Amino acid sequence: MPAKSAIAAAAALAAVMLIGAASAHPSSSTQRIGLQSATGGFTLSPLSAGPIKRDHGSVAWGTLAQHDIRRHGQAINVNDLNATLLGARGSLLIRLHIEWTDAGHDFVIGQGRWTILRGTGAYKGLTGGGFGSSVMPPRGDGSWRDEGLVASP
Repeated sequence: MPAKSAIAAAAALAAVMLIGAASAHPSSSTQRIGLQSATGGFTLSPLSAGPIKRDHGSVAWGTLAQHDIRRHGQAINVNDLNATLLGARGSLLIRLHIEWTDAGHDFVIGQGRWTILRGTGAYKGLTGGGFGSSVMPPRGDGSWRDEGLVASP
């Protein structure tokens, strides 16, 4: 039982710290967004009210850094790379950390986090990031979807 109390206390402390951090920047506006692949491009969708509007465009992939690890005996290919999303409203440079695993029948799935590095146009000064999932089928283009919270200056 003491372990459960410690976990509950840690969760409560984390919640208080997050609330404090959010209230420390009253001039910024937090918004939930989604990023999704669309045949070689991307679509940005607002998932809550805020200044960021729907956009779409192309993706320019940066240099891939990768290494392999094992977790609980399963092979995982870890990718770290940047992607520049070039939309009609501006560009958004994001950093991706994706961990890929074999899903069977030649499918590979990836999960990981993303972080905004910088933006231009409507995305200038934007900060934040989130979590996402990807799938690579045996043939054809893969698909990815990321969601997260962003803050406008």
